[in-house]
Amino acid sequence: MPNRRCGGASDQFADAPYNFIEGKDSEILDGKVDGDTISFGCLSGAHDVPRLEFQGKVDGDEMKLTITGTAPDGVVYQLGEVIAKRVR
Repeated sequence: MPNRRCGGASDQFADAPYNFIEGKDSEILDGKVDGDTISFGCLSGAHDVPRLEFQGKVDGDEMKLTITGTAPDGVVYQLGEVIAKRVR
């Protein structure tokens, strides 16, 4: 999935130190699509959870995604769920 970007989260995360929340672009890493299932990662820019993973399903104009992050010590954090909607 070359030349794709991960960015622009909502204001509910305004105090978090992640690149995608600050409106900065992050390259999408390891993007995969299998039928209606999608997964990808991106670098967050944070030291405590440097990479975020997004996994979920595509349904029409929406993607329902679960976000996880892995800390440098290997601990995996469940960071939340989001619904991304296509804007036409």
